[in-house]
Amino acid sequence: MWLFKIRTEGPVIPQQVLFHCVILPVLKSISELIEEKEYMEQLAEMTRLLFKLSEVKNIFSQAQIDHLPSPEDPKQALIQFLEGICIVCCQSQNQNAYLNQLLRNVIEQYIGRFLPTSPSVSDLGQHPVLLALRSPVSLPIMTPLKKHIVHAIRKSYLEFKGSSPPPRLASVLAFTLQLFKGTSRGVCDLELLLPGILKCLVLVNEPQVKKLATENLQCMIKTCQVGSEGEPATQLTSLFRQFIQDYGVQYSYQVYSILEVVAALSGHIVVHLVPTLTQSLKDSELKWGYGRNIAQRKVEYFEMKNASVL
Repeated sequence: MWLFKIRTEGPVIPQQVLFHCVILPVLKSISELIEEKEYMEQLAEMTRLLFKLSEVKNIFSQAQIDHLPSPEDPKQALIQFLEGICIVCCQSQNQNAYLNQLLRNVIEQYIGRFLPTSPSVSDLGQHPVLLALRSPVSLPIMTPLKKHIVHAIRKSYLEFKGSSPPPRLASVLAFTLQLFKGTSRGVCDLELLLPGILKCLVLVNEPQVKKLATENLQCMIKTCQVGSEGEPATQLTSLFRQFIQDYGVQYSYQVYSILEVVAALSGHIVVHLVPTLTQSLKDSELKWGYGRNIAQRKVEYFEMKNASVL
């Protein structure tokens, strides 16, 4: 296997400069982090991408060298590309805005491309973006990938307007569930994704979407239960408070139905929401007329009673 053919005599060609000044220092610094096989695969992928540049093709053309591309598996190529970009981002001494934007653009494009038409766990398990995230490369190196995946899901699929969800939303929610089941979760991930998950439960009537959104909600609550004084629990309360303020007046029954699910898993969160729920009920009665929400008052009473018991 050859990557670069370096001449020992004569003028230095551009490939030599690139290899010695850019690629070689990076490879030396990561040699202790990855196995030799993985390092060779990533170097080969970076070399393949390098040969696609128009400047490099011109060099081959001027030297009258025929360059024949070898067949490749798109999924495997994407995995190696994502790993390589994450490694370069981690090794960079300063924040490389271009590489981070490139990584985010690639994720936004290819999450949807490899999504199955129906949310099948077996198909999603082979999604190249998830496979790249679960690669043997050490976790700190893959941190940028996880961050950009979460941002891409929010931007491309969970920020829809009105009640017209994007295509294959159920598959996206199944992908998100696999993402959170297979990796560690942080408060920032929760803050970015939970509002969109709650919006799906309120605005989308498709049974499969509601089922998967509920599973995502349950997963997030279970993994963030660290007590009422913990940061995730505080963040959950803040997010649900904003959710009630956004949807409590117009979609009161959907909101209380969601809070039933929350109360069954974490009663203290709902208890902390009592003032917000009370204000939402007052706002609802001011809008629709006094005495119109007796049934809703009963639902709120039983919600609070069950939460206090839990």
